[in-house]
Amino acid sequence: MEAYDRFELLINDRIVKTPVAIASMAGIVDAAYVLERADHIGAAFIGGYSIDAPTLEASRRMAEEGRKEFLYDDPLEALGREVEALKQSDVVTGINLRGSTPASYAEVARAFEDAVVYEIDAHCRQPAMVEAGCGEYLLRHPAKLVEIIRALKAEDVTVSVKIRAGVASNDADLARIVWKAGADIIHADLMDFGHNKVRQIRNASPLTLIANNSITTFDKAMDAFSHGADLVSLARQSDAWTLAGLDAAITRSAEEGGWYNAPKQLCRGGDIRRSPSAACR
Repeated sequence: MEAYDRFELLINDRIVKTPVAIASMAGIVDAAYVLERADHIGAAFIGGYSIDAPTLEASRRMAEEGRKEFLYDDPLEALGREVEALKQSDVVTGINLRGSTPASYAEVARAFEDAVVYEIDAHCRQPAMVEAGCGEYLLRHPAKLVEIIRALKAEDVTVSVKIRAGVASNDADLARIVWKAGADIIHADLMDFGHNKVRQIRNASPLTLIANNSITTFDKAMDAFSHGADLVSLARQSDAWTLAGLDAAITRSAEEGGWYNAPKQLCRGGDIRRSPSAACR
């Protein structure tokens, strides 16, 4: 079965071969990291990359405190090398960006145009990054997040927003704001909320939804899918063994039972991707 026929997933006008992704981890997830795992992932978000003076200074402070960070004199030049290296793979590439102004994001989008997905880091909770007006700052100041989304969409590119659940005053409202601003993807760190948060975000927004946080087994992945996630992503446990196991099990399930075509109820063996609340009535 061909990848599109199996999962019917497109991101940035590219076929996503499996609904398993790698989430960004600053100082860790770069092109080399992704290429080592490319056989078993459909998408990857490299970074996070600080792209202007305030966020670069925040990254330096964080590195001095012992955190891993990507630090470059010329972020655009460094990103160019990473994007070029990933052109050889069939993995849909996203770049997780940390900027303090909408203009800094737009500058990156002008450099690489539609070659990648542009992911706004509204997720980092480190004080230095929040003080720079990035990360969780954007969840508490959604008007600025909207400005950044619109600045990127003005460059006619695909936009993802990486969020941390439970930070905004209301995640459903946030999902609607992100959707109405023009974003294409919500990449949600579920924290401890689990599939209930997936369902809340799905009910609020039709955007492509990537569920993240401790989704490292087939059962956990299918639970996320059954409540509305389109993909799942892994960060700390994105080792080759775990990714291979997830990819194989999800693919086998799709080929045996279908993915989106669920004419039967769950109690009769139907696809758990659809309407779990309607099962066995």
